[in-house]
Amino acid sequence: RLPGLSLGLVCDQELVYAGGFGSVALDVDRRPDQHTIARVASVTKTFTTTAIMQLRNEYRLQLDDPLVEHIPEFAQVDAHRGSVEGVTLRRLLTHRSGLVTEPPLQGWGTLQFPSMEEILRHLPKTGIVIPQDAAWKYSNLGFGLLGEVVHRLSGMSYVDYIRTHI
Repeated sequence: RLPGLSLGLVCDQELVYAGGFGSVALDVDRRPDQHTIARVASVTKTFTTTAIMQLRNEYRLQLDDPLVEHIPEFAQVDAHRGSVEGVTLRRLLTHRSGLVTEPPLQGWGTLQFPSMEEILRHLPKTGIVIPQDAAWKYSNLGFGLLGEVVHRLSGMSYVDYIRTHI
């Protein structure tokens, strides 16, 4: 009753092995392979973290910078608990910012995800719901905002930055 796994090994920019184990779905007896389509989902968090660290290494940001320093619109967020200034890049990267999991918009339920402009427009309805560092609180929204930091500091779209630098 476990899902499958697809993997590829790359050596010197060349695919040297592709294979799979298990099943593509619990009710399908077919092993995943290099043609099996899977959602990327939270794997983008690895790319975002890498991009933030690259920008840090270029002295374009510091991990303890408040998010509002890079996204001034974030000052509008509703700080039920904690503070706006306490939402730092480091805390977003480690899910310790206290920020809500998702923006107050449709997304996972409909698979129609909001644009960054919509997310920024809804910041006054977005909450910091636990004090910073009080507990681990997963936040897809936090990583979306980190992607916006990458965009603003690099002058490139997030996708172009990832394709070019990672």
